[in-house]
Amino acid sequence: MASLQQLISSEGNRVDGREFVWAHFKLNAEQRLRGFNFFVVLAIFADGGVLAACWRRCSAVSRPGC
Repeated sequence: MASLQQLISSEGNRVDGREFVWAHFKLNAEQRLRGFNFFVVLAIFADGGVLAACWRRCSAVSRPGC
């Protein structure tokens, strides 16, 4: 399947409708997947930071010298 830019530039202004719609759908699907993956990674790091902070707080409370 050709990319969206190749479809537009290959035949001037004539583009098969199905190929154009499929290329557009594919582009949108890739962007949604990248956005979702970004938030999954962000959530993992945020949870890790919260857990690390809680672990430090709990260990500091149990050991008053730290």
